[in-house]
Order: sequence, then structure tokens, then C-alpha cells
Amino acid sequence: MITDSSAWYMETGPDIDIVLSTKVGISRNLLDFVFPSALNKEDAERVTILILDAFNQLPDAEKYNSLRLVAMDTIGKKILEERGILASDTEPVLSRAVIIHNDGAIAATSNIRDHLHLLSFSAGFAPEQTAKTILHVENILSKYLRFAAVKHYGYLTSNIYRIGSGMKNSILCSLPGLSLTGILQEEINKLAELGFEIHAYYAADSKLLLGWLYLISYGSSAGRTVKAQISFFHSYMQSLIEKERTARNYITEQKIYQIKDIIAKALALAKNAVLLDIKEAIDITLKIKLGISLNLIRYSSIQDCNALLYRVQTAHLAFLLLSGALSIDEDIPFDEIRVQRMRAIFVKKIFQRAELNY
Repeated sequence: MITDSSAWYMETGPDIDIVLSTKVGISRNLLDFVFPSALNKEDAERVTILILDAFNQLPDAEKYNSLRLVAMDTIGKKILEERGILASDTEPVLSRAVIIHNDGAIAATSNIRDHLHLLSFSAGFAPEQTAKTILHVENILSKYLRFAAVKHYGYLTSNIYRIGSGMKNSILCSLPGLSLTGILQEEINKLAELGFEIHAYYAADSKLLLGWLYLISYGSSAGRTVKAQISFFHSYMQSLIEKERTARNYITEQKIYQIKDIIAKALALAKNAVLLDIKEAIDITLKIKLGISLNLIRYSSIQDCNALLYRVQTAHLAFLLLSGALSIDEDIPFDEIRVQRMRAIFVKKIFQRAELNY
């Protein structure tokens, strides 16, 4: 299990006031094996063994931990879903494994959609560095694994749009400026026309956005080199970041009372809520983060906010409660209410010193 003190999300990074994290994924398949969806049990097991053996050849192999999905409990699997390593519909098949670096910044899975899926995470906006990290690992693994590729086309993947570099770039970002000025939808439409995937996070049974939170991805690698794909992604995301900054300056000047109201209510909830579900915690945290970035809240940090978004996830809290790493001196049965109570206590503790700065 990744500890908070060593986790990548505890770090800071470029443009972290807008971009929470950068994620780069690379898909690879092994020569002489069909795709995972068509593999028999024996060949699937051979693929996973080959991949695990290759990871053991890394110079820092001792910093990686591997586990078969069938050996994982429900909470462990859910934590990996919360961290963006596993999809929620991933079946725990014997021949599937997950490999994770001690700090969680590098991860890999075997035999899900492709034989090998490599992932790298960074705090803030860092597509080049995040890609460099995972490509370095892939380069070492390629000395021990024969990856399937076709000349002039690139690496073969189960997703036809990823044939080539096999790469997908993503950022998780909060865009209150563009949202509150009413021009975000226009920007989203432009990105969608270019092939970007945009996923918004909404409150339950509502059209209310959670902290104006968006996951923006680009995964079409056909006809592009790795360098060109990263450059393309960086260029458009950097432009979006600059537009968000301009929009924040505008709302600070033209909608200051609405902004102060949003921030004050969020801080009041953070300090006084008895129970918080995960969506409420995300919304509160990102609104407080906006206040910090606009210098309307003091005695708290953007880094605290970003880390909190991972630390208050349901499975993460459940693990800490069950392991005894966290406890509350209240007689509450272990269920969702206990987790919501712990989440509220956690949020209050992080923001207990925070004050409005106006």
C-alpha cells in the first residue's frame, strides 16, 4: 500500500493551481501472442510471467510491488480504481496482475485490454516529464520483452486509434474561470473537434459540476511520433491553461461577490460539516483551492487541496480505518456513515487554520 508521505500526489508541480495531475499511459503487446481478449489461460499466464520477470530486471526493481488481481480484496481493488490504475469493470482474472512503484507514480497492468499497460502520474501539468518517466521504463522492459510492432505503423494495440506510439495523455483540471464566464462549452467543443475526450464530474442526480472538475485526454496516436503527440497535447492544454488564467482574472474583477460567496460557503462547510460524502468533499476542496489561488483564503495551500482529493476517497479511508491507521473516538458502526464522518473530520483538520483573506 502506498503511504501518504511517499505518494506522488503529495508533491507540487507546474500550473498546479489549475491542473491537479498529469497521466500518461502506454499500451504494448507481446510478439507471438494474440490480444488478451482472445488468449487462452495458458498463454495468458505466460504473458504475465514474462512481464513480471521483465520488471524484476529494472535497476530499482525492489521499489516495485506486484499482485495478482484475484489476490486483491475489494478495498485494495477500489483504491486502484480511485488512483486511476484500474477501470471499475476490470474482472479479477488469475492471469491479470498489477505492478506499482512505492510512490504510486509508476504502475502497470497485465492482460486487461493489452498485454501490458504502463502508467505514469505527476502532480500539476507535466506531460513531457511524465511521458519521459514511463518511456524510460518501457525502454528497459523492451530489452527483455519482444513488443509487437509493424514497420511504418508502429506498435500494435487492441485499440486501433492507439496503433503507433500506443500513448494516451490526460490531465485532471479544475476550470472555474472558464465555467463562470460561460465560455467553457465553446472551448470544450473546439477540443472535441480535434479528437480530445472531455469528461466532466457531476454531483449525484444533478447537473451541478463538482468543483468545475474535468478529465481531458488525447489518445489518438496514429500517424504521430511520440514527440509529436506530446507536443500536440502540450500545446492545446497550455493554451487552455492560459485561457483559464485570463478568465480567473476576469471573474476576480467582475464577479468578486459571487466568488467570495462560493468560497466562504465552502470553507464554512469544511469546518462545520458532520458528514461528507465523496462528491461533497471534492466540491468543497476545489472551491477552497480556488480561494487560495485567488489569494482570498490564507493559511492553507494548493498542495494540501490536491493531496486531500486522494486522501478522502472512500476506499482509501476505509483501508485506513480497518488497518487502525486512523480512528475516531465515536461509537459509529463501520459503514458508509463512519467513512463520511471520518472524511468530515479529515477535511476539517486540513482546513482548520484556513481563514478568509478579505
